[in-house]
Amino acid sequence: MPEKDLLREIAREVAEHVAPHELVLFHAESTAYFRDSRKALKAARTRAAATRRMSGSVSAAVS
Repeated sequence: MPEKDLLREIAREVAEHVAPHELVLFHAESTAYFRDSRKALKAARTRAAATRRMSGSVSAAVS
């Protein structure tokens, strides 16, 4: 358990510097990751792909 706490603390520090807008979801995402890392990473990749598709659609619509 202490390893998870340390890892979460380090990851939060990194997130504060590189993606502060992600901090609102940090606790939920890190909890999901520690529960089932493969499932959490798959869900994150799926969300990222959907975001890329949406931003591509918006760009095409605006052009």
